[in-house]
Amino acid sequence: MKIASQVQLLFVFFLLGIANLLGQTQWDKYANNPVLTPGAPGSWDETFAIATTVFYHQGIYKMWYEGDGGFGYATSPDGFVWTKDAANPLLTPGPPGSWDAQAVNHASVLFVNGTYHMWYSGVDFNDINRIGHATSPDGITWTKDPANPVLIPGGNWDDFEAIHPTVIYEDSTFRMYYNGHDGLTQRVVYAYSTDGTNWIKHTAFFMLEHGLPGSWDENELGPLSVLHPDSAYHMWYTGWDNNDNFRIGHATSPDGFTWTKDSANPVLGPGNAGEWDAAMIAIPAVLFRDNLFKMWYGGFDGSHFQTGYATSNDTATTSISNSFDQDLLPSEYELSQNYPNPFNPETHIEFRMANGGFVELRIYDLLGKEVKTLVNERRQAGTYTEQWDGTNTAGQPVASGVYLYQLRIEGIDNTRNIAPLWGKMLLLR
Repeated sequence: MKIASQVQLLFVFFLLGIANLLGQTQWDKYANNPVLTPGAPGSWDETFAIATTVFYHQGIYKMWYEGDGGFGYATSPDGFVWTKDAANPLLTPGPPGSWDAQAVNHASVLFVNGTYHMWYSGVDFNDINRIGHATSPDGITWTKDPANPVLIPGGNWDDFEAIHPTVIYEDSTFRMYYNGHDGLTQRVVYAYSTDGTNWIKHTAFFMLEHGLPGSWDENELGPLSVLHPDSAYHMWYTGWDNNDNFRIGHATSPDGFTWTKDSANPVLGPGNAGEWDAAMIAIPAVLFRDNLFKMWYGGFDGSHFQTGYATSNDTATTSISNSFDQDLLPSEYELSQNYPNPFNPETHIEFRMANGGFVELRIYDLLGKEVKTLVNERRQAGTYTEQWDGTNTAGQPVASGVYLYQLRIEGIDNTRNIAPLWGKMLLLR
């Protein structure tokens, strides 16, 4: 009971710490917006020019943007003066009868191990949205994946459509956040992959839900952008109310799965009457560089969608301290990230002891309730690996979801040498 109470109290403090991450709310729009405009009448991007991915690579800013007839590419030395590529459009809808025959939109691009990867929404002539994959050696010449579509509707939250992918890459894993529509509403959901083609959906719970009645995002959640620039994950997402007012919100997460919306949402809204973005603000593409969050976003004036630019120098979100940050661990004791992660049904937890002592390694759920004890004995100095098979103390399988693991070591002199060390993991069944 004492240990359980301590864990519950620590978990409350942990949640309070997450709340302190919020406040990344001050965005300054660029004075000379928009920074990317549609092409001439009759061109492939005559009414739409919306950035969906921007990153800094090889000394320049690179943008992939959505037009009326596919995806284009543009470059910039500074992030606000852009030059469109002469080869545009680079990737276009498929042939009649194909899964992406009507339209392709919302490209998410990464450069991983010498190859550019693009994930995008494809729409057929039955208005079914699916997600496809393409690769490129240079970011300009693209080859669609023969396995397309690589993610299709069907699951707890995306029975109706799977659309608007945003992908990050870490720990040799592609992590996709996308919009799933169940036929009634649209949320943010999650899938992961080791190769970019074969995806496993997380169906235990969705990542982010629309707001309560009367809120700015009460209707649905739309296109989004996710970064992991510090010890927290950041999400910027499109939300709209029942009057079709579109704005951009912000949320944070310690692990990429449990998200907390910014209390000051929305963080970016439409411009004043008569301005280029007066009718709508949507589709954020965000990166962190030069100690700034930089956002390229879609603005609508009633007839054309263009791309604007905004920055935020609020550094409160880049100086986050929480008990899960492995860089803060003392050198004499170390607790590693479990592997594999996510997992089903087994995972391994490794820890190192420079000195001997009494060791407790326990698994908890997100409410602070103990699920299982893996180690409760004296150990000599050394490196140890323990296995958890996804069962509780009674030997019964536990549900999919995020779990916490805690390492406590009591020294030879019967005093606590270190504060408890924590890790987090995701079980997907």
